[in-house]
Amino acid sequence: MGRSDLRRRAFNRQASSLYGVGAALDGELGRRGETGRTWLCVATDAVAGFRWIEVDAPRASDGVPVDPDFIERFVEREAGRFPIKTRLDDLANASPLRIELYLADAA
Repeated sequence: MGRSDLRRRAFNRQASSLYGVGAALDGELGRRGETGRTWLCVATDAVAGFRWIEVDAPRASDGVPVDPDFIERFVEREAGRFPIKTRLDDLANASPLRIELYLADAA
């Protein structure tokens, strides 16, 4: 998905987001020599522009599929921790956000 498509997805998700911030998953970032996984999202409040947010899952196994909507909803919920007036900037400043994922391999 191109950057403009990502921004459009985040903007569209913002309209129905509980905390007024929409997120769109760009993809997974590589992790060299470490365990866990990291994803990159773009987020917007439809007023202050767009910010890049990393989501770090230190216990997530490589190769196990993760639903992009799950990561996007996590970022949107995390936005609720911050005051409305500075929410998007505060969310970006808190990046990388840490999520505890416990993914079981399907047998």
